[in-house]
Amino acid sequence: MEQSQLLAHCGSSKITREELKVIPTPAGSATHQPLPHFEIVGALVETLSFRQISVVREEYAVTGDGMKMFGVLDLETTFDGCRFSIGVRNSNDKSMRLALTVGYRVLVCDNMAFHGKLRADEETSGRVEGDAPAGRYSEARHLPGIRGR
Repeated sequence: MEQSQLLAHCGSSKITREELKVIPTPAGSATHQPLPHFEIVGALVETLSFRQISVVREEYAVTGDGMKMFGVLDLETTFDGCRFSIGVRNSNDKSMRLALTVGYRVLVCDNMAFHGKLRADEETSGRVEGDAPAGRYSEARHLPGIRGR
């Protein structure tokens, strides 16, 4: 079974989820409230656990200044030799929005490559990128292996 990929070659370094805890989060302002990378990952993993979906492999990378985080989480849910994966990226310097992508395979790179079957970028109100309405994410529950979760 092929795994999703996290490529870190443009100034970032791979670290563990535990090491994300020590990455400093800058102070917020009236218009920008940075979120600790560790809390974003923790909320994602917790939300998956509510659906009885566990993470079987995870990789993270941060830039040298700790402002940008990239990650790939391979999920225990499989279908015909494929494993569902989630890609995540976030920045605390306003250079990019919090974004998730999901698919049988995802690619996340610190050169900003970010590919999967479905993708969501979080803004103030949140939206789905591309030509599909936000309701498309509700379709994910109909994918083989996710059905009924």
